[in-house]
Amino acid sequence: MPATPTVARTTTGRPRSPSKSVRSWKVPGPPPGPPLPRTDTWIPTLERNLRDEMEDHVPQVRIYRSWHVANWKDADTPRLALLVGCSFLAAGVSVILAAVNLGWLWLFFAGAVVAGIGFGASFLGALRLLLPLAHAHQRAGLMSAFLALSYLAFCVPALVAGVSIKHLGLVSTTNVYGTVVVVLALLALGGLLLQRREGARAV
Repeated sequence: MPATPTVARTTTGRPRSPSKSVRSWKVPGPPPGPPLPRTDTWIPTLERNLRDEMEDHVPQVRIYRSWHVANWKDADTPRLALLVGCSFLAAGVSVILAAVNLGWLWLFFAGAVVAGIGFGASFLGALRLLLPLAHAHQRAGLMSAFLALSYLAFCVPALVAGVSIKHLGLVSTTNVYGTVVVVLALLALGGLLLQRREGARAV
């Protein structure tokens, strides 16, 4: 916003000179500073749980719970999605393995829902971390390479598992396949937590 805005006055009848039809005035106080290129977001760190009781003239009891989380489109949002996704993926695949070995169909579908939530959150978090690294004219090639590697990561282990069923059996192959997925998800989760801890120490 300019420090010396102008106010224009309309006139009727005989036109006047521009110097008489326009008046300038200054805003009192110090002049504004330079514009910020980007507004920084500061999220306070909650080191311990805080509890408080407040009384009001209402007939019911209300309980509020709040958490410090990253804002939408914040730099920490993709990492938060990856943390949630890896946790849900490991938990969901573990439930699927338990359902396969116990023969419980309802538990299998419940684990599939949890694992699906984890996969979706992980996929979106990885995309949001990867896309800002490339310029606008490079994102098409980046997405092509990312999707090609993603589909290879899906189909190659599935083909190997399909061949292994003839030698190990369906349940044993499922246990090996699911265990590898759970281990990889936990390794990714541990790496994210370690990276987050190192970032907090650096700040």
